[in-house]
Amino acid sequence: PPSSEPPPRPPPPSPQPPPPPSPPPRTGAVTVAVVGVPEALPLDALGPDAQPTAGDIVFLQPGGVACGSVPADAQYGGQVVVGPGPSANVTVLAAARGLALCHARDGANTVRIDAFEVDALGVTCAGITGSCETETVAVLAAAANSVRFRGVGIASEPVRPDEAAFVAQGTVQAACALAANTAACVDAQCSAAVAGGSPAAIVAAGGFATFTDLEATGTFELCYKFGDREGRPWALFAGRTLRAVDVQAMADLGASDTRTVAGVPLDLVFSGAGVSSADRAYFVPPGVDCLAAGAYSLAYGLAYGGIQQVGTAGGATFVFDAPTAGLELCYGFGGYAGGAFVKYADLAVDAVGVTGPAYTVAVAGVEETMVLSGVGLAEGDLFRWVAPDAAACDAPALAEGTLGPNLGASFTFAVSTESGPAKLCYQFAGEAFAAFGDVAADAFEVYADQDIEVVAGVPEVTGIAGYGVQDGDTVFFVDASVASGGCAAAAPQAALGGEMTVSGGVISINVPTGAAALELCYRFSGEAYARYSSVLLTAYALDVPAARVFAVVGVAEEVVFTGVGVKEGDRAKWVRPGDDCTTSPAGHGGTRLDDPSVAIADYQNVRTGGLAEFAFVTGASELRLCYRF
Repeated sequence: PPSSEPPPRPPPPSPQPPPPPSPPPRTGAVTVAVVGVPEALPLDALGPDAQPTAGDIVFLQPGGVACGSVPADAQYGGQVVVGPGPSANVTVLAAARGLALCHARDGANTVRIDAFEVDALGVTCAGITGSCETETVAVLAAAANSVRFRGVGIASEPVRPDEAAFVAQGTVQAACALAANTAACVDAQCSAAVAGGSPAAIVAAGGFATFTDLEATGTFELCYKFGDREGRPWALFAGRTLRAVDVQAMADLGASDTRTVAGVPLDLVFSGAGVSSADRAYFVPPGVDCLAAGAYSLAYGLAYGGIQQVGTAGGATFVFDAPTAGLELCYGFGGYAGGAFVKYADLAVDAVGVTGPAYTVAVAGVEETMVLSGVGLAEGDLFRWVAPDAAACDAPALAEGTLGPNLGASFTFAVSTESGPAKLCYQFAGEAFAAFGDVAADAFEVYADQDIEVVAGVPEVTGIAGYGVQDGDTVFFVDASVASGGCAAAAPQAALGGEMTVSGGVISINVPTGAAALELCYRFSGEAYARYSSVLLTAYALDVPAARVFAVVGVAEEVVFTGVGVKEGDRAKWVRPGDDCTTSPAGHGGTRLDDPSVAIADYQNVRTGGLAEFAFVTGASELRLCYRF
């Protein structure tokens, strides 16, 4: 429902600051002076009643100040004694417009002479990229620098363009310290400096002048020539100085070059003109432009060492995460253009490192060869594989080697890496070993001392124990007579079961004939076959008897079994034709003759030499043998 309350009143408008005072209106002609250059006041142009007489005092002060209310100020020329003529020369030291002439007749009754005013032309500040420095302006050596001058009468160009030049600080003042006519000396010294090659430029509209090829050899001070009328001399503005900054060298504290290993702190020292603790530095990939600090951090983070503050001695520490060749310096002088970063492509760092391959499979005991990739790799470098939890590269090596031609690395793991993939430690020439955890290797192996037993002609399923065993691996068995390590030369033979593939973690074996002590050849996926001489396969088989076995009821009959794998502890029994080996036998008892107190499923134990005795109690013909190895 609508509210019965009246709507709130809008807040009262905030008070606005009063507008700045307007300059007083011009009251007469304008005399233009230049700061630091004597200017004759046109006293003779005044009417007889307004003219000062010789010996009177005149002085200049801001037009809005009543004459006599404040003492004469030295920056506006101070008190000047009128000479014959009348005449008076004033040297204004501060740029200003609309200075009024005050006249003190006989030292009293100070009045303002409204017939003319004085404008003192001068440069109050200079800067680049919009800044306006009241003191030193920092510019880049050996570059084009657009410097903007501001002040009174800058680039007004009523007659000709203004000119600006920078000369070595102190040279003009030193040359003119004892000169009888300082202004003339300054003009001569500035002219000579320009003729001698000091940086000079025409000042364009807006007060802009471009200076190029500045040498980073110290501080320069400004000589300026206003173009408001012909014959203006050069004037010196010693307080307006310019300094050319430059990074001239970059040194690695630990070596003579600027190469570092990715991930290892690199201490650099920058030297040159203007390098200070207010500066910052970072690196970019080759050919990439320097960015503002925020944009750089978003784009690269710490990949190339991040943005680092320069220390008092010009030092900064960088840790490069990404191996990259030719990283180029971007340097931000604290006093230059608000800290804008400048590219020094000739000052570069190689962050060397190994980048791949990320994962490699090797086989324990078998030489593995891989090709490394990265930055700065060279034949003869050393490498070693250490455990994944190794705290340092001086931990025991699981495998090691020397980098060969074409970045080939050959090595052999003595044991598997079942505790986890090994990590790479690499030593670049002249550097210490450094770890590269993103480059790993696994060493697979089949466990030793495994005995696999099957019955010839009977398909069986069995597993092979090992680290790295997986579906898709392939195996076959070879006779022990095949030369050691002969998997590469030997071909799988059907008589020994042929080649089998791991599926579901097991293999299906069917050896058609008896065989003893066959040795394993195993191939992990993607690798070559490796020989495991302690993993043995025995295919049990009975020899066919030379003649039919006959027995007499009631008389223990000895039967001697021979073949592959026949041994004490085997068991045998006879069953009627058509029965299987799980059916109770007919024709003989189920008591072991060597231990009458124990009955074992109607089987008889086979004793040493393959001997078993059977006592038949009823007659039977063509009983079939069941034998369990």
